[in-house]
Order: sequence, then structure tokens, then C-alpha cells
Amino acid sequence: MSSPLRSGLHVALNHPRVLALVAAVVLVEVALRAVLGFIHPVASVVCPPVVSIPVLGAALPTIRGLVAGPSSTPDWNFRERLIEYGPRLATAAVACHIVALTLGAALFLVVDTPLRFAFYVVDGGTLPWELVYVTPLPSVLIGAFLAWGPLATVVTRVVDDDPLPTAFETSVGVAVGTPRRTGTVLLLHLVAVFVVVGSALTAAAFVRQSYAELTTVVVVLSGLVLTAGILSLGFLVPVHAALANVTPDRATVSIRHVALAIFVVSAAVAGASAIRVSEVRPAPDLEPLPNDPSEMYTTALSNTGQTSYDVQFTEIQNDHVLRFWWTVDRSDRQVLANSSIQRNPAYGDTGLAYHAFDNNPEFGLGDRQVDGSTATVLPAYWFFQSEVRPAGGYALPLPSTGEWQVVDETDDTVTLELTDDDAVYRALYDSRPEDRNVTYETAWIRMDIDTERGVVTGESARLSGTRDGSSLEVRRRYTVETGDDVDVKRPEKLNPRQPTEWVWKLFAY
Repeated sequence: MSSPLRSGLHVALNHPRVLALVAAVVLVEVALRAVLGFIHPVASVVCPPVVSIPVLGAALPTIRGLVAGPSSTPDWNFRERLIEYGPRLATAAVACHIVALTLGAALFLVVDTPLRFAFYVVDGGTLPWELVYVTPLPSVLIGAFLAWGPLATVVTRVVDDDPLPTAFETSVGVAVGTPRRTGTVLLLHLVAVFVVVGSALTAAAFVRQSYAELTTVVVVLSGLVLTAGILSLGFLVPVHAALANVTPDRATVSIRHVALAIFVVSAAVAGASAIRVSEVRPAPDLEPLPNDPSEMYTTALSNTGQTSYDVQFTEIQNDHVLRFWWTVDRSDRQVLANSSIQRNPAYGDTGLAYHAFDNNPEFGLGDRQVDGSTATVLPAYWFFQSEVRPAGGYALPLPSTGEWQVVDETDDTVTLELTDDDAVYRALYDSRPEDRNVTYETAWIRMDIDTERGVVTGESARLSGTRDGSSLEVRRRYTVETGDDVDVKRPEKLNPRQPTEWVWKLFAY
């Protein structure tokens, strides 16, 4: 294996036309995928390499000649080969890319599921929505790129006039029959991934430290990533050419071995998929309540947010009644938000965003109109839960605005009270009272804490006085349910679940 590596490296370093060809192909592919990415990010990944494979495949005999005899004069007139083999190579590119994407998706599911499960065991929290939205697509792309390593044999066999089925059979036979070769190819592709990703992260770190403008960000990121990609492929292409020179013309593998491999991979993917779709994961442990009343309320709020909760909020302000409902079902990953002043509820789960205030449509897999509001295929649960909190705004009073006191206590319930005027205003409105010239006649908040479970169960607040010279009379009532009894029902008008929703439900975990 060392000889093909040395030969490939020698060609990459001593024949700049090979690197120039790879650079041109990479630039065209990147430009094509950038255009497709503006249509939809998925299109940029799903599109097969119908430019690079025909061009590099047509140049493959020339590069193989350089590898076999580096001192020979190469024949760069490969236009006729491109015309002759181009359609067959394009067909091979499509077929191989379908296989590569399938293997990339399978690799993502098998690797990502135990990693996220381990995170839920150790941390117990919820992943940031940006990570959930962004991770699947580049991960599948990386997996597909790794799969293209063994699949490169298909391209070399098509150029050697093998029919596509025979080329696939040889590719499988070589991959299974020569595990050392296959491992080396996968390792080289993985190193290329690390080089490109490392370059992107380095560029991003540089840009963040320099507080550069958007144009500079785009130029630096694009330049480093493109350079890393060109250099990596500029080495990989001659290595694959060198490997083609030592690959047997025919290689078969036992049907039994293929069937066993397919069974093992399918079982692993099926198991990972079942875990993700059925939402199997450990629930976070709730924190014990401290003795200090202020810390007790803070901890109880945190515990309430960690479990499934339903917060019902009623406010009477100057004789005007408002009602809000915030329900988060952690076990099924569903969020429902409604109020007395909106026509449709806001709903989100692992595959849908409905009537959302910000549904990030660039990550969506389609949308439709339902009862006058937009339903977008998107794992909105993660975004909703980052925005919908049990405290703040039209929800429970915020903690850490003042000193709470215990005013009543039973076997399983403690009632806490906050009476400092400004602290009450900040807890209710999350703003500074001095900005609104607030004066007070009455100001208090009382909250009940379940001491056995460590969560908030509700209570009330009262605030009267003036704000900006106008009368302010506010009464609030809070009702909170937590735990397994909280169950969000998906609005019937959103049924049945669309097939693309199942895609997001599978990949978002």
C-alpha cells in the first residue's frame, strides 16, 4: 500500500497540471452546489458529482500513466475520452452517489445516536437548535465522501470498459476482499475531511477574533476551505489512480458475506432509527431544593423547565383580561403556545413548525397553509423550547430580582413571597421600573413550591400604582402542571404527518 501512496504523492507534487485539473473541477462543483444551495441546502448535497466524475474519469488513464511511469510524456488530449465515456461516467456518478448518500446517512444515524444518547445521560439538557438544524446535512455529506473512497473503483472499472453492474461487483469485491486497502482509502478520505473542516474552523476562529466584516468573512472562509479541498483532492486523485493500477480486473465476494454485512448494517441502522423516532432517551434528574428561599425559587423554576410543564397564565390589567398557555411535552418533544388574543396556536414538534414566530424556513423541507397559517416541515421543538421558557414575559415571574421569603409551609408545599416594589416589577415585566417612572401602592408575588418534586405549582401576583403617569392595576394568576400528566396533543388539522416530517423526526434527535 505504501507504493501507491508514494506514487500518488509524487504525481501530486511533480505534475502541476493534475493539481490544476483538480482545482478547476473543484471550483466548478463548488459553484454548481452554491447555486443549488440557494434553491435549497439539501439540493447541494443530493446533487451527484456529474462534473467531477466524468472529467476526472476521462483524465484517469493519463494520471495512471504518470503514476506508472512518472518520466513519461503524458497525453492530456482526453477530449475524445470525455466524449466517449462521459455519459457512462455520469451514470456511474449518479448511481455511486445514491449509494454514497445512503451509506452516509446510515453512518450518521449509527454514530450520532449513541453520542447524543450519551449526552442526554451525562447532561440531561436539550441541545441548541442550531446544532440540531445544521448537523445532519454536513454529516451525511462527510459520510458520503468517505463512502466514495471504496466506490472510486467503480469509476476506474467503467473507464476500463466494464458494464456498471460488473464495476459495482468488482468494487464490492475489492472493498471486502482487501480490508487493508479499504481501511487506508477510508483513512485518507477521513484525513481530507479533517483538513477541510480544520481549515474552516481555523478561518472561523480568525474571523471571530478579528471582528471582520461580512465580505472578509466570506473571502477568508471560502479561500481556506477551497484551498484545503483542492490540495486534499489533488493528492487523493493520483492515489486512486495508483491504486487502480494494482486493482485486479475482477474481484468477487461471497453472497453470504455480502448478505451478512447488509444484515449487520441494516440492524444497526434500524436500531438507531427506532431509538430516534420513538424518542427513547433518559430524563434529566431534578435538583434538590436548597433552604434559602430565593435560591429555592430559582431551583424550582429550573426543575420546572427541565420536565414537561403546562403554565396557564391569566392577567387582569385595568379590567382587560389576557390568558396565555405554554405547554412543553418533553417526552414526546412537542410545544404548544396559545393565548386569548390569537386565532391559531403556535405548535412545534420534531418535524413541524406551525404558526411560528420564526421558523427558519431555510432548513425546512416544504410548507403548506393550514387554516390561514403556515406549517413548515422543520424540527421546531428545539427552537421553540429555546424561546419558550416557564419564566419571563407572559409566564412565571423571573427569579433573582430580589429576596424571597417563606410565608407558609405544609408537609409538601412551601409558599414564597416577594414584596420589594422594584423587584416585583422586574420579576413580572423583565424591565427596569426606572425606565417607565413606576410608582407603587401594592406590589407582591406569591408562588407555591412542591417540596417533594422540587417544582413550581402556581399562585398569584398583584401590582398597583402608576406607570408613565397612567394608572397601573395588575392581577395575575398562575396554574402550573408538571411531569408525566402533561401531554400535548398535536392539532388535528395538522394531521396526517407528512413523509418529510418523518425525515426530520429521524435526523433530529
